[in-house]
Amino acid sequence: MGGAAARLSGLARCMVKFGHAVTVVTGIPNYPGGRIYKGYRKRFVHKERLDGVSIFRTWVYFTPLKSSLHRIMNYISFMVFSIIVGIKLKKQFDIVIVSSPPLFIGLSGLFLSKIWHIPWIFDIRDIWPDIAVEAGEFNINASIVKIGRMITKLIYNTADHLTPVTISKCEKISGQGIEGNKITMISNGIDMNFINSRDSINWRKELGLENKYIFIYAGLIGIAQGLDIIIDTANQLSELEQIHFLIVGDGIQKIQLVERTRQLELSNITFLGSQKRDKIPSLLRMADAAIIPLVNPAIRDAIPSKLMEAWGCKRPVILVASGESNRLVNKVSGGLTVEPGDLPSLLVAVKYFYRNASRIQHYGINGYAYITKSFTREILARQMIDVIDNICTTRID
Repeated sequence: MGGAAARLSGLARCMVKFGHAVTVVTGIPNYPGGRIYKGYRKRFVHKERLDGVSIFRTWVYFTPLKSSLHRIMNYISFMVFSIIVGIKLKKQFDIVIVSSPPLFIGLSGLFLSKIWHIPWIFDIRDIWPDIAVEAGEFNINASIVKIGRMITKLIYNTADHLTPVTISKCEKISGQGIEGNKITMISNGIDMNFINSRDSINWRKELGLENKYIFIYAGLIGIAQGLDIIIDTANQLSELEQIHFLIVGDGIQKIQLVERTRQLELSNITFLGSQKRDKIPSLLRMADAAIIPLVNPAIRDAIPSKLMEAWGCKRPVILVASGESNRLVNKVSGGLTVEPGDLPSLLVAVKYFYRNASRIQHYGINGYAYITKSFTREILARQMIDVIDNICTTRID
């Protein structure tokens, strides 16, 4: 589940498709509920093979309790046990790729690369601890933030290459004194096989939402996403009975949002729990539009993977975000943009979509054309392979 799994599993499958041998070390499935999935209990390591990829799933600390402390314990436990599993695998690799967050997993990459005397790449989806500070989870002067910055500096300086997902992240990392030739942007993208997957579920009938104009949010319900503004919007538009908001997923903020919806007695919001990934495209196609918020304007260097998925399903988008993702939506003409926290403007955008349903379909078509041209998993995997080839060739020379 989640954008991280989608990025890495897509990369691994495509690299195998292009002739590379790929081994993945990951945790036992427990996200997002904090409970181990059936079939993964009672063993320290589970070995699988999926789509040609060798997978080792190791035990990690897990709990259904949602707090920063518990998440950090989860991250640290995976760092420790991924190193143990890596050591047991012995040296049989040419390169290590580590994807963050969590930040601590970068120490696993550093440690294993030193043991095996091979290069390693630090793939950066979010810059930590910056993202936690920008989302309001940690104070900038907190001890964990100071420790995080020290670890970040160590990782950036020791990794052979860094692959951030956005231009803004590249610029931010370069501003920390990292040489530009050590940084290559490899953006998020979409798996067209995933996007084109079909199922027979009539979601509108299943959810009792026939004849509604549906705005969908499908993804992690966390602090950085700022879904409170969807609740505020639904509250303000409760008299427009045709407009309905569907929130699909799970996360640390879900219980709070469900309780707030109950207290406001809102009937125009439906919460649907986490779904198997192959069901998400049909949910997106069922909806009339996607709504994608971020919690505040301080988060300027993120482009949510759910934006790509919505465009992949030709859905017009209302993006509530600043920075690079805001500029991208406007550049592509893939939807309307609203600054985080600007509820009046979001109300205007929602009403505009509803009242101009046929006129706004070109937003989804524009988005689809954009991502299929440059942002499929195959294209991005080839970019990563180019980085790997350059690193390995330089080492040999």
